[in-house]
Formats: sequence, structure tokens, C-alpha cells
Amino acid sequence: RSAGRTARGRAEAEKAFSTQWAGLYKGTKLAHTLTNVHFLRRDVAIADGAFEIGGMRDAKGKVLSTRSGLSTIIAAKKGDRWYIAALRGMVPSVPEGSPGK
Repeated sequence: RSAGRTARGRAEAEKAFSTQWAGLYKGTKLAHTLTNVHFLRRDVAIADGAFEIGGMRDAKGKVLSTRSGLSTIIAAKKGDRWYIAALRGMVPSVPEGSPGK
């Protein structure tokens, strides 16, 4: 399931990610693969990807299943570096009545 959080600006984003990675995602491994990059300009790109997060544990220490999903990143280049301007991660839900539900 998706958390549905939003963060505006660097300070809110840093707080959201530090809280997330200190809790449920502490000690996990994240793998991210870019599947498509579309340049709007030489210094602005939209990138789609797929991710997997493994090693999550519940409050009792039991290992949970790997979480996988899709992402969209908007990146902007400043000087020689690329910065993430926006990031959306989505964990697809399984439609009611489909296999696996």
C-alpha cells in the first residue's frame, strides 16, 4: 500500500525520508531500475522506474514480504549535477477478484 505522504521543499522531504528510513525501512535494501527517461529540455527530465524494498520487519522483528512498485522522478540539472525536483512512488494494488487477492 502507498503511504500517500507529501513533502514540499527540501526540509520537509529530508524529514519525511529520515522518519521513513528510521522506522519500517530501517536496515532494508532498496533496488531501483530506470525503465524510461524523457528529456523535456537538456536540463529537465522525467524518469520512470521500478523499485523493490527488501528486508522490512514488523514490530516483532518478523521479516515482511518484499515491497515492489513504480516510480516517476522529475529531475533538473544545475551545473554538473542532477537534482530530484519531484518523486512519486506507487505500489500497485491488486484489483478485487483478480488472482493473488
